[in-house]
Amino acid sequence: MSKKKADEIRSLVLDVMLEAEKTGQYESDLVKAVLKKYDYLEARDKAFLKRLAEGCTERRISLDYLLDRYLAARPMAKQKPLIRAALRMGAYQILYMDSVPAHSACNETVKLLEDRNFGQLKGFVNGVLRHLAKDFEEGTLPLPAKEEIPVDLPEGRSYTAEELRKLSVLTSLPVIVLSELQKDYGPVKCRSLAFEQLGSRPVHVRVAVPREGADEQKEPRQITEDLKSKWTAAGLSFHPHEAVENCYVFTELDGVERLPGFSEGLCSVQNASSMLVGLAADIHEDDLVMDVCAAPGGKSMHAASFGAKVLAFDQSEDKVTRMEENFHRMGLEDQISAAVADATVTDETRIGKADVLLMDVPCSGFGIFGRKNDIKYHVTPEGLSSLEELQKRIVTTCIPYCRSGGTIIYSTCTMRKAENENMVEWMLQNFPLEPVSLNDVLPKSLQNEESAKGMCQIFPDEGEYDGFFLAKFRMK
Repeated sequence: MSKKKADEIRSLVLDVMLEAEKTGQYESDLVKAVLKKYDYLEARDKAFLKRLAEGCTERRISLDYLLDRYLAARPMAKQKPLIRAALRMGAYQILYMDSVPAHSACNETVKLLEDRNFGQLKGFVNGVLRHLAKDFEEGTLPLPAKEEIPVDLPEGRSYTAEELRKLSVLTSLPVIVLSELQKDYGPVKCRSLAFEQLGSRPVHVRVAVPREGADEQKEPRQITEDLKSKWTAAGLSFHPHEAVENCYVFTELDGVERLPGFSEGLCSVQNASSMLVGLAADIHEDDLVMDVCAAPGGKSMHAASFGAKVLAFDQSEDKVTRMEENFHRMGLEDQISAAVADATVTDETRIGKADVLLMDVPCSGFGIFGRKNDIKYHVTPEGLSSLEELQKRIVTTCIPYCRSGGTIIYSTCTMRKAENENMVEWMLQNFPLEPVSLNDVLPKSLQNEESAKGMCQIFPDEGEYDGFFLAKFRMK
């Protein structure tokens, strides 16, 4: 990458960070928009932009803690937004990007300030970053040690507030998130999950093999082998998922749109955890499936692959439009109908019509912090309570859409028991539902006493999955 190009990309990242702070938008959405606008950039340039922007977000708590050690008179919270963003960018490159020499990170950060008419502060910023770089090189960064968050604890002992604060600094997870995880799973599991969400996450791709007998001109095994050959020829690194059929794990993928087979509708992005919903639902040909919180549409397309007719709903017109584009790309527009609909408002015409009801409800996203690393900063006690109430409203509205004897799958991408196991208990108390064992459909590694009762909590530190929860019911 040329120096000029690197300067341009750093400037774009700075714009993203400033826009996110100013408007409250998710940085991940802003990064996607920038990558789309500058689609002509070379793959390595895009990778640098994405890594720097997402990395500064992912490690924000750690970066701010460290920088505050060198800013005692005026901590990060009191710095001007431009200085705050520039310091984070410089520090991230020094600490986490081996490809960027420390002196380059310092010099290029100073140049950004000069370009933005903040040259009067370049000496200050340069001094902070060079001090940080020196301590990093000498191994004397003022950070807590991992050993200060113990793994071997006496029974009944939880992490103290100070230990949670140190864990927050090391993993850049807010204390409120760590407190929730410790409350539900204890300190040691909390620690494991916190460290697991750091670092890049692979992309999961579902191969859309035709069901048996759907098209005699296509043989499922041959379609998959042809795709794998094209992926290998393109120099892509991938492997089959450890347990979920037709799912492939890509360690690095520059724009799924360029993936061989994607534009032809032969594959789509869908995490293995999400694919378990379609497998658990036991969908048959000509079933009517209602997916009431469907965006981005992965579960609807997977359901259609079994030969079902699918009604896919979402309350966002933009999301429905994007789903329709995906359905068209996959050649499923005759099987899936998409419509704008609020899942908390009853539609009398749907009552008792669904053979299979999918409710992947809005949630706190604790299971995907490693994939969407900015949502963790939006977690509040009020927001968590509000989500639980929203989930209950959606469930109350939508359960009547399932016919007697039909199947219901409730799912989230979180690990909070208040949104998962507790919600299942509430559903069983308030609706005519019968739990259905998941042990005949789940991979053996996920089978346990809870899955036999119709519930499965998947953890991202226990295999090639995102954090995810699903529960299966039969409508009485």
